[in-house]
Amino acid sequence: MAEIYLITCVKRKRKESSPASEMYISSNFRKLRALAEKRADRWYILSAKYGLLKPEQVIDPYELTLNDMPRSARREWAKRVFRQLAEEIEPTDRITILAGKKYWDELKPLLEDYGCEVLTPLEGISLFGWGRWLNKKLADD
Repeated sequence: MAEIYLITCVKRKRKESSPASEMYISSNFRKLRALAEKRADRWYILSAKYGLLKPEQVIDPYELTLNDMPRSARREWAKRVFRQLAEEIEPTDRITILAGKKYWDELKPLLEDYGCEVLTPLEGISLFGWGRWLNKKLADD
C-alpha cells in the first residue's frame, strides 16, 4: 500500500513555464507541497487545465479553475484524472486529497470504486482556515 497525496492547484502562478511543483506560488500551495513531501510516498497536483500533474512535469501558466465549471464538466475532468491516476496507483493505495470539494467530489467515488481508501481532510474547512490547519499538521510532524 502506498500513501498518495493529491494537492490542488492555485490561482497564483509563475509567469513562465516551470515544473508543476514550482508553478504555483501561493503560501498555501507551498504548505500543501511541504506536507505532501513529508507524508506521501508519491504526490501529484490536481490541475483544472492539465488534470493530474507529476511535480517535475513542466507546464505553461494558465487561468482555469473547476470552481467556475458546471458539474458535468467537473465530472468529465474527474474521469480524465482517474484515467491518469489509474496508471500510477494500485487499488490498495490510500489517497489523501488536499483540495476543495469541487476538485474531489466527482473523483472520490471513482477512486473508492477502484478500491482505494480516500481521505479528504480539508472537507468542511474554509479556504481561509487552510493555512491554520496546514501549519498545525506541519508542526505535528
